[in-house]
Amino acid sequence: MIDSKVMNLMLSELDSNDEKFKVTLDKFIKIGLKVAQGSEDFQEELKQYGDILFHIYVNNIDFNIWIKKIQENLTYNNSFYEKSSKGMKTIHFILTKETMRKIFKAKLEAMEAWFKGLIRIEGDLSDAIIAKNLIKTFLLVLNHYMKNSN
Repeated sequence: MIDSKVMNLMLSELDSNDEKFKVTLDKFIKIGLKVAQGSEDFQEELKQYGDILFHIYVNNIDFNIWIKKIQENLTYNNSFYEKSSKGMKTIHFILTKETMRKIFKAKLEAMEAWFKGLIRIEGDLSDAIIAKNLIKTFLLVLNHYMKNSN
C-alpha cells in the first residue's frame, strides 16, 4: 500500500498553497479510506449506523468533500454529489483550511474545534455524533497504520 513516510510527507504538504492543499487532501482522504475500509475495527464501527452522506466544506478555499456511507461501504468525491444521493440523510460541516489542517495533523480535535466555533454543523446533532465516532475510529486506524508501516 503506502508507507508512513509518504503519509507524513503528505501531511506536511497540507501547509502549502490552496491548490496543493486540495490535491494533497484529496489523496490523503482516498488513501485513508482505503486503509480504514481494510480495518475490522472500522468496519465494526460502520455497521452501527444507517446510511448517511457527510459533506465537509472548506469554505475559504471552496473545496467540497463528500463521503457517502451505504451499509459498510464508504465512497468519496470532491465535487457536488450525484443525484442518487437525493433524499439521503445528510450532515454538513463547514470549516476553514487552517482548521482542517490542524485536525489532520492532530493539533486539534474535531469536537474541540466545534466547541470553539471553528466548525459549523448543519443537520441533526445525532448525525454529528455519528461523524465524530467514525472520525475518531478512522484517525485511530490511520495512526496505527502509520506507526506500523515502514
